[in-house]
Amino acid sequence: TTGIGCPAMIPVGGRPVAYWTLRYLRDLGLRKFVFAVAERGLYVEEYVNYVIDSECDVRFIKPSVDGGLGRTVYELAELVETKSALIVFGDTFFRFHDPSVLRTDAPAVLVHPVDEPFRWCTVEVDANNQVTALHDKETNQSIPQSALIGVYYLPDAGRLRDASRKAVESARGKIELSAILENL
Repeated sequence: TTGIGCPAMIPVGGRPVAYWTLRYLRDLGLRKFVFAVAERGLYVEEYVNYVIDSECDVRFIKPSVDGGLGRTVYELAELVETKSALIVFGDTFFRFHDPSVLRTDAPAVLVHPVDEPFRWCTVEVDANNQVTALHDKETNQSIPQSALIGVYYLPDAGRLRDASRKAVESARGKIELSAILENL
């Protein structure tokens, strides 16, 4: 373990992963950000405000209940004011192979091969790289598998809100992100 309370503050190359992610997203032209944090007033808020300049619109929320990652995404989706949404987990260091994906009408997820698929939500893709099935932390999968890495581009934020609401309405207990993805 790292001893760091907020995964976004895990150091990579001498700086928190949040630094690299935010700089990259700003370089891509993104200017509206909503962050979910475990508690308000933590250092991560101060750090994000330091890294992001005044050109950006930044908001922080603390989820209203501990309802799992899916519930947090639902609460974030309700706040999206743009046509599209990009969901990035705070501890995910990434680069798009082709950043123009953010200007398309096709949803996209980033994946990476893993040898322990029971720890991840893995996907099956067809010959056109379209996701055809999700397997959330299932055992007895062959290895390697393509795992979702925490980056999801959704060109229609309304569909994200609808899928999130449906997952929340049908949930019993904590909601996994896969419940929302299945609805999409």
